[in-house]
Amino acid sequence: MAMSTPPTVQEARHRIAEINERVVKLLAERQAIVDELCEIKADAGRPVRDPEREAELLDHVRTVAEEAGLSPSLAETLFENILDHSVAVQRRRRASTDDPDVASNGPVEEATSSVASSA
Repeated sequence: MAMSTPPTVQEARHRIAEINERVVKLLAERQAIVDELCEIKADAGRPVRDPEREAELLDHVRTVAEEAGLSPSLAETLFENILDHSVAVQRRRRASTDDPDVASNGPVEEATSSVASSA
């Protein structure tokens, strides 16, 4: 059996670039579902924030990261940022439709600081 040669820096970077593209496309797919969820929540009169769900998501992400050999804190930080963005987008969408529920959820700026405190 012949030994394979290690990848060159350029080859490794190319593989990373391909993964980065897949990650971005998955984030876009996730955002499209968030947009759907925003409408579902608004129609049902539910608030944008769901601290219990956010905590469950972050716990799950930490577990999956640990099982995959990835730093749980890295995964948690990444998903806190994703959640912050998701909440901000949902609030902007509701504000643009003059949804009265926005007032009960606080200003958009709050979205960037409150996810970490809800975990």
